[in-house]
Amino acid sequence: MPSPPHTYELSNLAGLYQLEGMLGVAGVLWTVAPSLVFFLFIYAVVGTWLTTSVFGKRLMQLQYLVLQKEGDLRFDLVRTRENSGGHTLHLFM
Repeated sequence: MPSPPHTYELSNLAGLYQLEGMLGVAGVLWTVAPSLVFFLFIYAVVGTWLTTSVFGKRLMQLQYLVLQKEGDLRFDLVRTRENSGGHTLHLFM
């Protein structure tokens, strides 16, 4: 089911607003020290690449493991609640 058109437009506007803010900050930094803008851009690119290539696969495995454990816990809690109904009645009689 496709999303409503206004949702897509709002997300585009939010992205443009963030881009405008980023370019504004880069413009102010450019007037102060142009080399700082280049350094920050290279720092962001290298940091992103390093994080995704070195830690990305392990973090995805950990996220999968956490989701699997949470799902198992929810399943066990539902089964415990279903099976405990008859036992609690005997305590109050």
